[in-house]
Amino acid sequence: MKQAIVIGSGIAGLACSLRLQKKGYQVTVIEKNSYTGGKLHAIQKKGYRFDMGPSLFTMPNLVTELFELHGEDANSYFTYKKKEVVCHYFWSDGSQFKSHANPEKWIEDATVFFNENTSSLKKYLKKSALKYQITA
Repeated sequence: MKQAIVIGSGIAGLACSLRLQKKGYQVTVIEKNSYTGGKLHAIQKKGYRFDMGPSLFTMPNLVTELFELHGEDANSYFTYKKKEVVCHYFWSDGSQFKSHANPEKWIEDATVFFNENTSSLKKYLKKSALKYQITA
């Protein structure tokens, strides 16, 4: 049996391990921390929970694919709730930008907030979509 070593048990390391296992590899995962999850980890302090990494979850189709590779239905374990505003950005000067899931709304707000013209922002989204399609 082929063997593989994966360094890190964050979401990428775990996903890689599952895919390698499915291809017939015996996988060993090496993790420096006492917990798995990497940036998906959270800590509790004084009754509050703090995420250790990003709060924006993108490309749920890749998670669904992992479940399907192993004969499981992702919806049996969790569900996604699409949000109108996907994240909030805060700057040290006190300004805030709400990033909308709807591209037209995002362009409308970003045009004003970033003082950019609409056509530049549309080009940006189009280029981003192409990069996503190539790399995802």
